Amino acid sequence: MQVYRLNLYVILISPDFLTNPKYTIMPVLIFPPSGGTLSPYLIGTWEVANGLETTIHLENPTSRLLPYKIVFFDSGGNPLACARRRVPHNGLDVVQCSQYVQPGTGVVKIIIYDGDKWETVQSGLVGYQKKTRNRWYFGWPFIFFNRLYSETEAPLFQIPYEVLEDGELAIINALPCN
Repeated sequence: MQVYRLNLYVILISPDFLTNPKYTIMPVLIFPPSGGTLSPYLIGTWEVANGLETTIHLENPTSRLLPYKIVFFDSGGNPLACARRRVPHNGLDVVQCSQYVQPGTGVVKIIIYDGDKWETVQSGLVGYQKKTRNRWYFGWPFIFFNRLYSETEAPLFQIPYEVLEDGELAIINALPCN
């Protein structure tokens, strides 16, 4: 059963309202209870190689501590590492991918859990991935070594809960996590 919350109404009044007071209230916008863009399942990419480093930034817009699992897969879909972490209420957690994986590329998946039981999932985190390229340069017009870098940012994609129900959560929960 889907429960809807009505957010905006229109009142239709009959033309002869003063003599015949009839009116109708109609909802204009109907949003599902989750209403926003929060999902219990986020996905992105990571890359660590030749001075390129990916960091994952996770923000918690809620008023409670949110535990999550971050799982790294190689580009072939094989699991590489899994870690349990927490984001404080209204806080930020920054994950350096090089702490968990060797140089390469792949997919990162984040599952947000409801409490420290690590069984049921809940919505609550938003995030993005930042890729930074570090290079050292020596030469004209620079007299000393200078660190040059470039950055790109992209949001982590919000994946519908139904994908987790379709077996993905069982796969993630079966992986050994620190």
